[in-house]
Amino acid sequence: MTLLNTLTTNSRPVTRNEYGGLQIHTCLSHEEHTALQSLLTRAVEADLLPETYIERSRREFESLNHHIYDVLVAEESVIAVVVLALSYWKDLRKERTRIQKTYFLIQGASDDGVKVTELDGRTCAKRAKNVPALGQLTRHYLGLEPVKCATPYVETRIGYKVVARTPEGTLVSAYDGSVYKPEVWRSEAAQDDHSGGFYY
Repeated sequence: MTLLNTLTTNSRPVTRNEYGGLQIHTCLSHEEHTALQSLLTRAVEADLLPETYIERSRREFESLNHHIYDVLVAEESVIAVVVLALSYWKDLRKERTRIQKTYFLIQGASDDGVKVTELDGRTCAKRAKNVPALGQLTRHYLGLEPVKCATPYVETRIGYKVVARTPEGTLVSAYDGSVYKPEVWRSEAAQDDHSGGFYY
C-alpha cells in the first residue's frame, strides 16, 4: 500500500472565500504553512508553476498570484496541494481587463522533486466549494476520494440602491454621496448592517 493510499482526509474543517479558495490561516499550523510555501517554491524553481509577480506602469497593471484551494498534510508535512495561478491584467487608460485562471495539482516527491498536473478549470472551484474537510479535494484529484461537481447552495438576496438627485440633476448615493451613473456596473458588498450603500 502506498503512502497516498494510507492517508485519510483530515477532519479539520475549512473556511473558504466566495470563490472556493482556502483561507489557509484558519486551518494550517505555522509548520504546515512553511511546508506549503516550500512546495510551491520548488514547483516555481522547476518551472512547473508560474511565479507570482506584480508590475505596474502608467498604461497598465499586471499581476499573478497563487490561491490555495486545498492541502493534503500528514504529520505537518505537505503531501500535495491544489493551487490556482490567477493572472490579472488591466489597461489603466481604457479600463479593459483580462483574467486567466489555471489550476494545478502539485505533489511533493521523496527526492525533493515535484510533480505538477494541470487540472480542469471548469470544475475545480465548484468541487472545492462542496468539500468541508482539509485534504478532501486533493484526494479527489489523486484518485482516492471522489468529490461531486454539484453547484453549491448560495443564499441570494435582493438589494436596493437609494439615490437622490442633486440640483444639477446628477444622481448620487443617499448613503455616501458618490455619483451614481445609470447603466454603469458598480460592484459593492451588501452587508447586513447596510454598509456599502445598499438598503433592504
